[in-house]
Amino acid sequence: MPTNMGFLKALDYGFLRKKLSIVVNELLANSRDGYCLAYFYCSRNAAEPERSNPEDIIRSIVRQISSPPPGESVLGPVTEKYEERKRKSFANGPLSLEESVEVIIELTSYYLRTTIVIDALDECDRNTRHRMLKALDSILQKSSGLVKIFVSSRDDQDIVLRLESSPNMYIKASDNAPDIRQYVQNEVRQAIYDKRLLGGDISEQLRGDIIRTLTEQAQGMFLWVSLQLQNLCSNRIKLERDLREELGSLPQGLMSIYSEIFKEISNLGPSSRTIAERSLKWILCSQRRLSVSEFLAAISTDSEGTLTEVRKENVLRICCNLIVLDLELDIFRFAHLSVREFLEGQEEYTSTAANALAAERCLTVCLGNISAPAAVIAVNTTFRNYAVMHWPIHCQMSEDRRSKDKLGDLFHDLLKRQLGETSPFAEWARSAEAALPSHAGSDDDIQRRIRSTISSPPDPVFAACVWGFSEIIQDLLRLKSKGRFQSIRSLLGSKLKVLKETNLKGETYLHCASTYGHCKIAQLLVEKGADVNARDSDGWTALHREAIAGHEAGLRLLVEKGADVDARDSDGWTALHGAASNGHEVAVRLLVEKGADVNARDGDGDTVLHRAAGNGHEAVVRLLVEKGADVNAKDRYGWTALHRAAGDRHEAVVQLLVEKGADVNAKDRHGNTALYRAAGNGHETVVRLLVEKGADVNAKNRYGDTALHNAAHHGYETVRHGREAVVRLLVEKRADVNAKNDNGWTALHGAAINGHEVAVRLLVEKGADVNARDGDGDTVLHRAAGNGHEAVVRLLVEKGADVNARDGDGDTVLHRAAGKGHEAVVRLLVEKGADVSAKDRCGDTALHRAAGNGYKAVTQLLAPHGTKRLVNRPLANRPRTPCPPP
Repeated sequence: MPTNMGFLKALDYGFLRKKLSIVVNELLANSRDGYCLAYFYCSRNAAEPERSNPEDIIRSIVRQISSPPPGESVLGPVTEKYEERKRKSFANGPLSLEESVEVIIELTSYYLRTTIVIDALDECDRNTRHRMLKALDSILQKSSGLVKIFVSSRDDQDIVLRLESSPNMYIKASDNAPDIRQYVQNEVRQAIYDKRLLGGDISEQLRGDIIRTLTEQAQGMFLWVSLQLQNLCSNRIKLERDLREELGSLPQGLMSIYSEIFKEISNLGPSSRTIAERSLKWILCSQRRLSVSEFLAAISTDSEGTLTEVRKENVLRICCNLIVLDLELDIFRFAHLSVREFLEGQEEYTSTAANALAAERCLTVCLGNISAPAAVIAVNTTFRNYAVMHWPIHCQMSEDRRSKDKLGDLFHDLLKRQLGETSPFAEWARSAEAALPSHAGSDDDIQRRIRSTISSPPDPVFAACVWGFSEIIQDLLRLKSKGRFQSIRSLLGSKLKVLKETNLKGETYLHCASTYGHCKIAQLLVEKGADVNARDSDGWTALHREAIAGHEAGLRLLVEKGADVDARDSDGWTALHGAASNGHEVAVRLLVEKGADVNARDGDGDTVLHRAAGNGHEAVVRLLVEKGADVNAKDRYGWTALHRAAGDRHEAVVQLLVEKGADVNAKDRHGNTALYRAAGNGHETVVRLLVEKGADVNAKNRYGDTALHNAAHHGYETVRHGREAVVRLLVEKRADVNAKNDNGWTALHGAAINGHEVAVRLLVEKGADVNARDGDGDTVLHRAAGNGHEAVVRLLVEKGADVNARDGDGDTVLHRAAGKGHEAVVRLLVEKGADVSAKDRCGDTALHRAAGNGYKAVTQLLAPHGTKRLVNRPLANRPRTPCPPP
């Protein structure tokens, strides 16, 4: 299918976003049936990490493309992934980037055209956005449907180089000069009217000079104009000469302006300067959006409990336009991405420094101070929810600063000052548990980690293992082994029992450290005697956790310390299943080298190869086959790895499996082949590959269905919007268009019953019998008319279908349409010569049938054609005498 990617780049990001918003709104306004639009506005912001993470961005595209119109079900590929994860209690987490791409590729076949718009690709994480670009390439190259992708970005070199072969549109400064001039004129006029510019006392000449200077030097950047104009409106400019001198020395470029603003902030009074620093750092590092009230609570109190009353107007004024207030979202944010970029280049605003400030504030709130003034307590209460849920992540990102100065004292106080049920940590754990969602399936990453820190009784060692606080783990273990936890008396003197502690999820310390890749802590725990084969409530060992996450160092450590490489969880998964399912090639190789069984089966009979093939991990599949995996092994449903790969459209894996000896005609317990699955899911390229490799196009399952039946009927979504490619391909490859299943259905019956005009036309053109009858005597026309598919009925009649054919009960096609109230079909059949007086075996005409079922419009349509008096009773109320035999 034709696909392409367009690339829009510009210097001024605000202008670029506005232009792209217009494009999206136009596409939404002109949306048509069969056309799908998905869009995403990227943003690099710690409070919304999902807006710069390629995996979250592509998952959002999946959600949009799979979302059905009101009243319809979520599209099949997504429900299949959901059910697969449900069987594993969602242990695999959300879809990976690769899985999301595969789902999108499948979903595009459901539409005439799929358009994907990605705004601000340059705000996607610089270290991972190559994965985003690769994902977009895969969608373009592998989709069978028409796909258009539109990307906008600033002129970042890595993006430009990757997209240089795509159609490019570059908005230069000169392109938006008229917009800039209009903007400058309007803003200057408003500033004079509001008396912000020299008290409104501005000569026409000066007004013209301001407009000309700002327009000429803007270089297409609206934000530059805005900041310069705000500078000119400063209270320090009192005279026209002052303003002209300022005009003559305007900083060039945004970074120069920010440097000037930064100097201005550094010259503020101590309290204002502190509030500005806190404000900027909090926007840099907050882990979720903070409401205005939460934000003000965060910046207004220090770790000593000193309160500075701050209003939102103060923040905007003190921060000198680097921060704006988003009234719609009720949040403060940077005026522009470039503000974040500027601050990240300042030594005092590094990620470590910003998170240290946030961690200190959060810990202060968590530790509490009942003797604090009421005003401070009230402010802390406003901020408490954020503090309770986010102090660990801020401490983790503070790195070595969490062990120093005031933050170090607070960190020590929460985790080690006092142990037991009345300790600050226990108080925090109870608050955190109460703040968690009632259903763990809706947890985000931070909530999942918090849930793993909660145990009964509360135990800070879990927090250290989850968040990687390696510097205190040894101290905590020593305190526990000495019985310093007042509520764990049974642990006195027993180091081994200490290491067997579990949280509310049944996880040991080692499970927690392994899950999040803290190899240093895992090594310490193992050296202290932790059981490497201990199981959590799902039967997982620490090795399962390391394997699923692909932590090579942790895997190697555990295997060397005696971990059972073939240990099974409660669903029969080995660590190798987990690593293979997620495509971790290095982890798979390591486990196999250490003796893991490549043909191990889980509770569903899935081998490791089934899992790798079903998720499309070609490199892992190749490795497993080379290491002896059975390519024809069947699961409990009789599926081979080829069934999995073919059904999920993993063409490269299908090719590989066939090359390695997979049986292309292997049948599952229902008699379905891999071709049957691929055809039903509309995977044209996979169907073609299988047929070329010898798949039998006329193979029947235990119900007599062929791949053509599945493509035309069970896989009807693939042809719903003209996606007849699979049907056409199968017919070209000599599929029998008149083959009948055990119910007597041909592929034409299946296409007709679901109203797929294109498929019906194709099958008829290829020789399908328009008057074929199924086991009930129904013709194709009966099926189409009974479901109200007017276009298909018209086509079949034009192609010679008998409008007066009767089924096994003597019903004509007209009986069927009239009895179900399909007025348009009834009208068409009458026009085409249907016998309105024909009676069924009970003596009823189509008119009787319509009237008896309460279809007034159809009754009125047929009434002029009736020759007998209409029985004025519903059929349901007639005497129940048996009809004479036909």
